[in-house]
Amino acid sequence: MELDDRALPKYGMGFYSIENTAYEIETSWKHKVFEDYNDLSIDYYSCGYLILHDVLGSNTNDIKTDFYFFVGIFLLRQGLELRLKALVSQGLSNNQITAKFTANKHKLLDIYQDYIASVSSCNLNSEEITWLSDYFYSLQESDEKSDEFRFPFSDKLINKNNAKLLDCRLIVKTMFNAALILEKATSTSSTKYDNQIDLNLTPVFISYSNIPQHNCYFWVPENDSQYRIKIDEYISCIEILCADTSINMKNKIFPLLFMYRNAIELSLKLLMFQCIHIGLPQLTYDKKKYGHDLTKELWHVSRPYLDQDLTKKNADKTVFNYVDERINELRDIDKQGDLFRYPTNYGLEYKFDNKILDYKHVIDYLNEIVNYLTNWCDNLEEDYYYSL
Repeated sequence: MELDDRALPKYGMGFYSIENTAYEIETSWKHKVFEDYNDLSIDYYSCGYLILHDVLGSNTNDIKTDFYFFVGIFLLRQGLELRLKALVSQGLSNNQITAKFTANKHKLLDIYQDYIASVSSCNLNSEEITWLSDYFYSLQESDEKSDEFRFPFSDKLINKNNAKLLDCRLIVKTMFNAALILEKATSTSSTKYDNQIDLNLTPVFISYSNIPQHNCYFWVPENDSQYRIKIDEYISCIEILCADTSINMKNKIFPLLFMYRNAIELSLKLLMFQCIHIGLPQLTYDKKKYGHDLTKELWHVSRPYLDQDLTKKNADKTVFNYVDERINELRDIDKQGDLFRYPTNYGLEYKFDNKILDYKHVIDYLNEIVNYLTNWCDNLEEDYYYSL
């Protein structure tokens, strides 16, 4: 399945529209917390592995290592979080699970410690338990809130790793080792993992290298206009997943929907930044740029300035209005960017269940929003520089 980077939104096409029944899939859950979280963790692992295999297998393409690598790392990290939440949910009432999820949020070490404290025995030996504890401590130090790899890196992460070259292969190898140990914890046949788990690996999240080829740095953009690079990272990784035929679409639809939803949020933040050139106050941008609500905190901030700009240019507003409808619809589906990352909310409500999707249409629908927003960002930036 190929993406069209020039297609723009069309009238009457909603998120749930069915254009071709041949592409229909149903998203449904078992309504068993352990199984649903564990199943989605496998989907995120599979997609992360596919992207990282493509990136690290490209020995002549350092661009992939520099940019696509971090999207794959997020997908693996999400897989780890989902599996930990599956494990900690075992044997608990719904109220107890809600209390655990609410207290621990995205803190992998805290979730893991809750799991170990709550079970009288598990499939892991003492060395594996200690290895994972040390690893999750290291990962949580770098990414406590699960936001470092979704958005441009924080100053804290940059400063901690300033000018240090990352060992991409060792980072991935160690992350896979953590995933294997967690998989062993969920398995009824623990001995099959004994020859795969490597406890000689140092249990740290970030490893460094002296070899520049096929490795990369944490980097920070010169200004927020470089959100565009992060958007391109996500779209490029989406293209990898869409082109792949080894994973069933039903098993990659949630990671894909998350990646598109995140790319749209990043696009709206970039658009809001570019609107500073046409009158949006810098103070307003600084206040709103960390929000996740697609309409209230992002689109509705930029929209009046964009509408005014179109009026000033006597430009047609047809597609603008289609985009407005789509952003509002998408916001109603996923307000805070977490719907496609988890089977439930903290209250264990299944918000996206028993939905029939035309997956090709949904991907086109979301891709067209990104195209429109990023094209407008480029045009605003171009207009600004021509005006200097």
